[in-house]
Amino acid sequence: MNIIDCTQGDHEWFSARLGKVTASEVADAVRFLKRGDKKGEEGKTRLSYKAAIVSEILTGDPADTFVSKYMERGTELEPYARTAYEIKRAAGDVEPCMHRPPVVGFCELLPPADARTPPPVHCARSP
Repeated sequence: MNIIDCTQGDHEWFSARLGKVTASEVADAVRFLKRGDKKGEEGKTRLSYKAAIVSEILTGDPADTFVSKYMERGTELEPYARTAYEIKRAAGDVEPCMHRPPVVGFCELLPPADARTPPPVHCARSP
């Protein structure tokens, strides 16, 4: 497993994510139509996401993504929420099940060295 130590949102983080299926988009990546004449075929969401991933790989530029005012607000307030969490955790006010896992972000299955070994996993980690 390759782990990339970087800060979420910095240039290295975006470069590591380039052309990869991220956790928040897995549902779109595996989505197929469930009903009708085209059941089992790729839907518009999956096709669009595939096109964005291919575009990132070919151009080396990240695809444009929609950012709502609520997402912007969350990004602005995240440092304050993190500090409040750390204070509560230090005071023992946070239950252990709420601790943030050490690896977050995305993982990529790499081609295996040979057919008998499981594929290595490439993950990006943010603090």
